[in-house]
Amino acid sequence: MTEIYIIIVAIIAGLSTYIISCVLNKGPVLASAVVTLISGLFFSIFFKEIGGLLAGVGACASYAGMIENKNVSWLPSYG
Repeated sequence: MTEIYIIIVAIIAGLSTYIISCVLNKGPVLASAVVTLISGLFFSIFFKEIGGLLAGVGACASYAGMIENKNVSWLPSYG
């Protein structure tokens, strides 16, 4: 079950970072910081045993979500 949580967290964190950065035009650093902060707070409270692992996954996926629009050809172009 842990593997499913890891995959879900990675997808949501990466897409959330991309949406905050590119769609909302807040910049990649702020987007990654917000997603990492929320991941660290949320998972440590609600998932006691694997919270640290999921927070790390959220942080790493948020770094991947910092990609620019020109490098993602299959997503709609924003900004």
